[in-house]
Amino acid sequence: MCEMSPCFLSVFPFLFCSIKGVSSTSRSQTHKRRQTRIKRQPLQLQSPHSSRTFVLFAGSSTGLSRLLKMAFKLTFSLWVILLCDVIAGDEQEIIPNKIVTRAGRPTEFECRSHDCSSPLYVWSTVSDDSLPGKVDSNRVTVTPTVENDGFIYVCTVKCGTTIRQGSTRLVVFALPEQPEIKVEGPLAVGQEVKLTCEVTDVYGPDAITIQWLEGGRVVKEDEEPLDGEVRTVRSSLTVVPVEEDDERSFICKATLVMEGLHGEDAQNCISSSFPLSVPLPPKNTSIFVSPSHILKEGDMLTITCATRSNPKAAISLWRKPESGGREPLAAKAASYTLESVQLEDAGVYECEAINRFGNSTVDIKISVQVPPRNTTILVLPSAEVEEGENITISCHTIGYPRPTMTLKKMGNSTSYCSSNGTFELYFLTEDDTGLYEMNITNDVGYEVQTFNITVEPRVEGQKSPPYRAEILVPVICVSALVSVALGILYPLLKSRLTGGYQPTLSGPQSL
Repeated sequence: MCEMSPCFLSVFPFLFCSIKGVSSTSRSQTHKRRQTRIKRQPLQLQSPHSSRTFVLFAGSSTGLSRLLKMAFKLTFSLWVILLCDVIAGDEQEIIPNKIVTRAGRPTEFECRSHDCSSPLYVWSTVSDDSLPGKVDSNRVTVTPTVENDGFIYVCTVKCGTTIRQGSTRLVVFALPEQPEIKVEGPLAVGQEVKLTCEVTDVYGPDAITIQWLEGGRVVKEDEEPLDGEVRTVRSSLTVVPVEEDDERSFICKATLVMEGLHGEDAQNCISSSFPLSVPLPPKNTSIFVSPSHILKEGDMLTITCATRSNPKAAISLWRKPESGGREPLAAKAASYTLESVQLEDAGVYECEAINRFGNSTVDIKISVQVPPRNTTILVLPSAEVEEGENITISCHTIGYPRPTMTLKKMGNSTSYCSSNGTFELYFLTEDDTGLYEMNITNDVGYEVQTFNITVEPRVEGQKSPPYRAEILVPVICVSALVSVALGILYPLLKSRLTGGYQPTLSGPQSL
């Protein structure tokens, strides 16, 4: 490009011609670019009003890498001196020198001049096309489309009387956000199923590679060349699901292969994962309790339910009271906690797991241990009877495990045990009058009660008195931990005249 110098001498006008040249550089980029200048040489016309064509050549110091040719005609009536500068590219560059970017991704590049304090930048193209992007002095910002692939940007720098030029090429590729994995046929255990990875709207100059990975291992790889057209690429994989595949997954990874793209930062790699979700009804359902299924009153209890299913099963916890039916504890929750268990919390707990392919239930029995308490003693027909009459003693208590009741007359070393709390005394005499002790014991505690029985002498000629009403003996509870072995009944048979204790082999305990 040539222009007349704004500065004219009184005799000779000067024509300055600045031609940009590009010096060759090694691929290893270990050699610096060098600029080549053709020294200013005066060219003299042979005669006034003459016309001549001049051809100028420019080369680099490392070899003739580019030939620049400029032909022009000069017609002047004066002697003309032609001064021409051919400037290599080290004084001006476009960063980056090759722009490789993804369609739709904002990209920025700039033109730099290294030896000019006040450069003037002008951007243009090598064709009549409009300039894509936004220009801001030496900077261009563009969001390219595939139609912009191969576009050449030209940066012209004016520095005083010198004009320099540089250019860069825009290389555009296109990929979707991620591949789409499709399944052909139902997923069923033992049946082949075809997975297809589909990558749409692919554009690039070279090729695309599609890999199938399982657990980080490549199980299949396909490479398909691209022809410079926007297209859709597919790859298929056939698998046979097994029952354990509810946690198995495959990854489809698509990588665009082209010069200038390296690593994940280049955005040339996309991927999608597909869980091999085999339908399963709930199975291996289990229920866990913490700390144990046998607790003491006041302990904290946590019940947890677990199952294996696909899709995920809805889990519910229920309590099944002895009266029948069931009570919901935690609908659609796999865990339930009781901060302080009581005796009434004992019973059967059930876990239920349901999905659209089936259901499963499992239960567990929870026991709450409490010492004997709230004990009452009944003496029937009365605690005051006449000689020869019989009485029944019944002991009722609350406790778990089931308590054992031991009856003993104070001052007598013989004691009698009953698991159902019933004792019978036959043919009582005055010797049976006195204070009696009832000891109620289980594994976690005991309770002691005392009561009196009075046997009055029978009056001569008087019939046996009618039975009196029931007498409820109040209870005084004494708490302590004790173990009581089962007693062995020793029958004592007394004559009908003197009275005595008469045990029975079954039913209520007889004394």
